[in-house]
Amino acid sequence: MKRSKDSMVNYYGDIPTAQVDAIYKQGKFVDMDTGKEIIFKENSIVKITTRLAAITDEDYKRHTNELKKEILPKDSIIYMRLPMESNSFYILKIKLNEPLAMTKIGNKDSVCNSCKCSVIEVYSNKQNKNIDFESIEANSLNQIFFLSSSQFRKNNKSHTANIYKCTYLDDGILLDNLRF
Repeated sequence: MKRSKDSMVNYYGDIPTAQVDAIYKQGKFVDMDTGKEIIFKENSIVKITTRLAAITDEDYKRHTNELKKEILPKDSIIYMRLPMESNSFYILKIKLNEPLAMTKIGNKDSVCNSCKCSVIEVYSNKQNKNIDFESIEANSLNQIFFLSSSQFRKNNKSHTANIYKCTYLDDGILLDNLRF
């Protein structure tokens, strides 16, 4: 069987993945759609999501332990890419009005905490210049994206994005790479 999608990379540089719905029965993972045992190739990396109540008492603390880290200090400048139509985009220059921290629970990906921030500049690649905009202040990076998208992309049906994939530092490092 030719497997052309195994090596594709999406817009954000992520590797292709598959989501397998399974149930753990008699020491085996069984596909919930087919009822067949799931067998992976050697050295496959698998992420298992389950109800916390299914975790043994021995592992409970490890999966509920909370760690918070400041990743960027107050007054840091970060950038957010806001896609527009026809391969154009805006670059939002954002000032953090308080430190940006992330919290990690168990071995889940760390997530950004609320952080007061404001858009201080908007650059249009299509116009090749900074553009005028109404003041945008928010309590989180998700809210900054939403408010900016609402202001600049009024006809869009959705105003959300993965902030870890569209937000970056001055040196181009994605917010996703700062997760721990």
